Amino acid sequence: MKKGAIFDMDGLLFDTEKLFDIAWHRVADKHGLTLTQEFFNTSRGTSGDVMLRNLKSYFPTKDPKILLNELFENTAELTRHQVPLKKGVFEILSFFKENGLKISVASSSPLSMIQNNLQVSKTECYFDVIASGQEVEHAKPSPEIFLLAAKRMGVDARDCYVFEDGIHGVHAGVNAGCTTIMIPDMLKPTQEILNMPVHIYKDLLEAKAAIETGIL
Repeated sequence: MKKGAIFDMDGLLFDTEKLFDIAWHRVADKHGLTLTQEFFNTSRGTSGDVMLRNLKSYFPTKDPKILLNELFENTAELTRHQVPLKKGVFEILSFFKENGLKISVASSSPLSMIQNNLQVSKTECYFDVIASGQEVEHAKPSPEIFLLAAKRMGVDARDCYVFEDGIHGVHAGVNAGCTTIMIPDMLKPTQEILNMPVHIYKDLLEAKAAIETGIL
């Protein structure tokens, strides 16, 4: 078993990707924008400059920073009092705690949103450290956020599990040298992902079972 576990947040720990979609539609309605499935597919799991470039590409007449800030404001409102958990969250976090692993959340979301979601969901007690997309220069698929999380835990990245649901995040985990586990949510694994050293499971309980039995 590894010594550290790093979790993405949205779509992996919490069923919040649908809430992001609602928030995006609120922003789009306000600004008279049309959102396509391609936009959602290319935006999921991104942050920082990557997201800003994506927004500029799709909506060249709008200020991408204003759109992004409004997205986070709307999402914060939607998650202020309730954050829906994905299947197996408490089980796998408890399992890792019982076995002495360091645990981190590494999310593209702002730090305030991460802290809110952990508090509201009553999962913050399981996490030793937090790494936010606001704290790194390069967003996923760069490995920077996972390397930061591993450093803060005091664990070599090669001795960490990374749990991800997004394409960019999976690339980041592999690029960091972590044992990368994909739990697909809104996006299915691409052929490129299927050809990479990535372990794919339907949910966190299935991944936990694989670790318990020594497969990972």
